[in-house]
Amino acid sequence: MSTICIYCTQSTTGDLTRAHVFPEALGNRDLILPAGTVCEKCNQYAGHELESALVGHPSIAMALHFWGVRGKQGRIRQQLGTVVSQPSERGTVSMKFSIAAPKLSFHADGLVEMQATATTPTDFRLDRFRRALHYLGMNVVAFLEGGASVLEPKYDPVRNYVRRPRNRREAWIYSEDSPPVKHIPLVLDANVLETPRGKIVVLQLFQTVYGVDLLNSGDLRAAATQPDLRIVDEDVRELPPVIIHVKAQPKSPPAA
Repeated sequence: MSTICIYCTQSTTGDLTRAHVFPEALGNRDLILPAGTVCEKCNQYAGHELESALVGHPSIAMALHFWGVRGKQGRIRQQLGTVVSQPSERGTVSMKFSIAAPKLSFHADGLVEMQATATTPTDFRLDRFRRALHYLGMNVVAFLEGGASVLEPKYDPVRNYVRRPRNRREAWIYSEDSPPVKHIPLVLDANVLETPRGKIVVLQLFQTVYGVDLLNSGDLRAAATQPDLRIVDEDVRELPPVIIHVKAQPKSPPAA
C-alpha cells in the first residue's frame, strides 16, 4: 500500500481514502485505487475542481443522460452543463440542449439528416478539463503499475500541473478522436503506451477517445497520425466543436 499521496507527495499513513480511477460522477463504482494512493484532501480537490469540467463537457453530459448514469448521491441528474434530461416514455431518452450552426439534408427516400454543434456551457473551463484528463491518466498508471511508479521524479511536472497549476493559462496538449455524436457506447477504458520519451495514456470516455502524455514530451503530437485524431494545442482557449449527427425517417401517415 502506498503511504505517500501521488499528487501532493505528503504522507498518507492512516488515511483510508480510496480514490476512484474514473470518477464516480462518470458512473465508475468498481475501479478503485488502494487506500493511501491519494490523500483525502487531494481527492476532495479533484472532485470539486476537476470532475465538474468532465461532466460539463457536452459529449460526456449527453452520454451520462443517455445511459441514465446516476450521480454520487445515487440520483439522476436533471442537468449537466447545457444538456437537460427531460421526462420521456419508457424505453426512450429525451434530452434538451442548445445547438449552433445546424445543417439539414433532405434525401430522396425521405431521410432527413441534421448536423449541428453543441453549445458549450458559459462557465466551462477548458483549462480544468485538460488537467482532469491528466488526472485520469495519473490514476490509470497508478492503478496498473502501482502508486510507487508515479512517485518517480519524472512525474513531478504533471502532478504539479494537476494539483498546483501555475495559472489558468498553463496548458498541456491532449488529443481527441471525437466522431459526430450518433452512437454512445457505455465505455470507460484506458491503455498506457510507452514511447521513446513519453508516457501516453489513451482514455475512452463513452464515444470519445482522448490521449495525454504524462511526461509532456512531445511524443503525443508525433503519435497523432490518424486523420480523425485532433491535437488540442496549448494555445487553444475554447473547447473544440462537439458535433451532433442525427438521422430520422419520417413516419408515413396512417392509411385512411
